[in-house]
Amino acid sequence: MAHIKQSPKKEKIKFFIDSHVTGHSLLNDYCTTDSRIGSIDVEADTLDNIARHIGKKINFLKIDVQGAELSCLEGAEELLNTTEKIVIETHVLKTGSTAPAVIQFFKDRDFFYKSIRHRYVPDNTYFEIIHAWK
Repeated sequence: MAHIKQSPKKEKIKFFIDSHVTGHSLLNDYCTTDSRIGSIDVEADTLDNIARHIGKKINFLKIDVQGAELSCLEGAEELLNTTEKIVIETHVLKTGSTAPAVIQFFKDRDFFYKSIRHRYVPDNTYFEIIHAWK
């Protein structure tokens, strides 16, 4: 699992389990109180550390981290300098969409990007897929 920016090393973090198949998240705010069924401790590391460990150039990066998009990107500063294309799914949290912060992150680093909004009909929420490249 990769997401954290605060620590340059592996560490244990809390991962919240949701009754919906795709609703698990590192963010307590992502799971609604009626659908959260518990949490587990997991080992997490930054994408930069994982990429260094792999030791090969990563050309394409797909990120879907259920609301922790900005933290994940902030832990991938080195990796993003050499990655040719990134696709990231952003989400709507209780505090709002994560898309504006992700788009600003890419703008600040001179990435080109395209954002495509998708509406999830059952609860009328939406998510955005952002394609970014240098």
